[in-house]
Amino acid sequence: MDIDAMLSKPIFSKLSPEQLSAFKNLIVKLQNKTMTEALPILMQFMANAPKGPPLSVEEQDAMTEVVLENLNESERAKFKMIMALAKKRG
Repeated sequence: MDIDAMLSKPIFSKLSPEQLSAFKNLIVKLQNKTMTEALPILMQFMANAPKGPPLSVEEQDAMTEVVLENLNESERAKFKMIMALAKKRG
């Protein structure tokens, strides 16, 4: 997977350099992780994400898609379920 190519998509152009770097680091940390291993990493990222322009729904969706690309089908289903629960609570 070419992370730089994925993050060069126009949807990510409004992210600050700090946000982009943090997200790139997140993707690297998530590679080859199970959902159980990835969840604490994601939670830490969300708690410590750098400040910048607020993310649009489209940017959030694009970031989610990048994360999903790193997961196998079973883990992808678990992630989607967790995201759906989080949206209900949010």
